[in-house]
Amino acid sequence: MVEKSKAFADVQRKVAIDFNLPLIDFQAEILARRPDDWDGTLAKFRSDAKDVYQVPTLIAADGVHPSAPGKYADYSEEALKKNGFQLRNVLTLHAYADVIRLVLAPAK
Repeated sequence: MVEKSKAFADVQRKVAIDFNLPLIDFQAEILARRPDDWDGTLAKFRSDAKDVYQVPTLIAADGVHPSAPGKYADYSEEALKKNGFQLRNVLTLHAYADVIRLVLAPAK
């Protein structure tokens, strides 16, 4: 699964470069923050998986969606390593700000 997601991310990066598009590189951000234990399906997170979204890592225990543990519902550095939805939200807001600043801002 890791290789398949890497292949998809590589294609997205190439398209963004080729067409000069903004990109939210969620995969790279996940790996930068948790290179070895981003996957909520790992055995170490089984006790947290009563609700698949409550695992304290970036991908939920379903192996697909971002996690959303309520204990880490803020925007601290710790939360951005343990709550995939919070990380995704921060990355999206930064990209949105870049689009406003670089594309929609009035020319001076």
